[in-house]
Amino acid sequence: MATQADEHGHYVLLVQASGVKGGDAELDRLAQLVHDAYMQEFRGRGAITMALHRLERVVRTGTNAKNQAEWTHLVSYFGPANSVTWLQAELERVAESNGATVTTMTFDARDITGRY
Repeated sequence: MATQADEHGHYVLLVQASGVKGGDAELDRLAQLVHDAYMQEFRGRGAITMALHRLERVVRTGTNAKNQAEWTHLVSYFGPANSVTWLQAELERVAESNGATVTTMTFDARDITGRY
């Protein structure tokens, strides 16, 4: 029988990062640290996207939202189920070390067929 540690999933993580000293360049450096730590921790059992996708409201058509969403970044990754909690703790640790705050929400991502 498979344990939670054996189960894998595809996850989408929405992030709101604020108060990062050093702006976008420092945020990119911190994101790289988190990426490297994830790859070290989960090696062949998971992969996190190298790019931290910045969410900026540029396109105004095709949406019914009147206000900017609070999420500033998106991370997509594949890994063991226990990597979700690990990544949350790592993001909080790295943000705290920079005097910043991070708010996240994780989703289990599946395509329309439900295959992953």
